This record gives sequence, C-alpha cells and structure tokens, in this order.
Amino acid sequence: MIEVKEEPIKEIVIHYKVEDNIENLIISRITPTGVLPLFWCDGIVYYFSSAPLQDEVLSDYIKNNRVHWTEIHYAKMSNYQPTITLNDDILNNQIKVRVIDLSNSELHKAVAAWLKKNGA
Repeated sequence: MIEVKEEPIKEIVIHYKVEDNIENLIISRITPTGVLPLFWCDGIVYYFSSAPLQDEVLSDYIKNNRVHWTEIHYAKMSNYQPTITLNDDILNNQIKVRVIDLSNSELHKAVAAWLKKNGA
C-alpha cells in the first residue's frame, strides 16, 4: 500500500526584498505573452521568484523543509481586489492584472506578517 504523508514547509528564506508601489509591480509582470498575476495576503500584494532547484537548494528543501525565494517585490494594499487596473499613458491603454487571494494559506500569511514586521 502507498503511504501519503504531508511534510509542511518549516521555513522560507527570502534573499532579497523590494518594497515598491503597485504600479511598478504591475509593470514588472508584463511579458510578451501576457500579464502574470500578483498575489495578495493580509494587506500585502506581491510576487516572488523561487530559487532554481539546484543541488544545494533541492537538498535544503528535502532535508530541512526550507524553501528559498530569490526575491520578493511587494506593496501595501489594504483590501483584496480580484483585478487591478493601471492606466498606461505611454501605451494609451489600460493594463489589467489578476490578483490571486492567498489569505487561506498559512505559508503566505506568515510571509505577509514577516513583511509587515520587517519593512512593509
């Protein structure tokens, strides 16, 4: 019989954090194929980049349940909104970005609380 086991993440290591404004967060999510979503939790809107799963990072994840985020960019946003619209004067266009509500995630609640305590 196959055993299913849950081993929650115990720690997130953030190597670089940038507090910014929402407009810059939106602009940085624009790609040639579309606009990538932002995440929201407990008054913080953000996106992050996970560290590449090279040998050391993968080993740390498997042995210690530790995740490495290369960077996180964030801004304060009191209330959740499913989309944010930016009026872009250069393109004479509106840019809409989807916002994913992660307030039901203990992991992301911990990240939001840490950002509030350490810089937001």
